Amino acid sequence: MQTTERVWPWQLLLAVILLLMAAGMYGATQAHDYTWKWYRGAAVLRL
Repeated sequence: MQTTERVWPWQLLLAVILLLMAAGMYGATQAHDYTWKWYRGAAVLRL
């Protein structure tokens, strides 16, 4: 039982870190306004 008691705080910390990373990535992608243009690669293809 002692190893289980020592492991769960680290698992909780990992879960919190992963959730914060996911929330940060979501927020960053929502804050960035980008409009995709399909003809963007045409200039490269003309070389």
